[in-house]
Amino acid sequence: METKIHDRGNNLLLTIDAPDLRGANLRGANLRGANLRDANLLGANLRDADLRDANLWDANLRDANLWDANLRDANLWDANLWEADLRDADLRGANLVGAALCYADLRGADLRGADLCCSDLRGAHLQGAVLETGESFTDYITTTIPALLTAGGRTLQEVSAAWEYHSWEDCPIAVAFSCQNFSEVPERFKLQARQFIRLFDAGLLPVPQS
Repeated sequence: METKIHDRGNNLLLTIDAPDLRGANLRGANLRGANLRDANLLGANLRDADLRDANLWDANLRDANLWDANLRDANLWDANLWEADLRDADLRGANLVGAALCYADLRGADLRGADLCCSDLRGAHLQGAVLETGESFTDYITTTIPALLTAGGRTLQEVSAAWEYHSWEDCPIAVAFSCQNFSEVPERFKLQARQFIRLFDAGLLPVPQS
């Protein structure tokens, strides 16, 4: 499909859906609301781009530069973001269900309100990021995790003994709340528990210090 990109000063505006944009230089582009479903943006430069409300469902953004990009409320369902540079990106309210974020650089990214259900965060860098539940990654590790894992009456030492296990029966959340399945986690802790399991399974959480 033909690509038409109009130059408006420092703002680029994509006017026609262009699925093959491998390595394209779209720095600062105005792609707000663009339909880029299934687009191949492998290695594309999208630094500072405006991608608010854009449809990037199943898009290939592997190795893409999205540093400081605005992806607020964007649809990134099943998007491939392996090793993407998402430093300081605005991902508030973004749909990241099933997204592959393996080894992505999310330092300083804002994920408040984002939906990361079933996303893969193995090897991702989250230092300085704000998580979907609103706290910084650092505060999450130092404050939220100890509070969450002791909310069911267990000590951190008891829960930490299960840190190497990833089957439900003996994972830290199951031990913390003495539950047989996730439905038994108290409702007020479910959102935090889901987030914990996602980050725990990705190997991003250190053993808490009691």
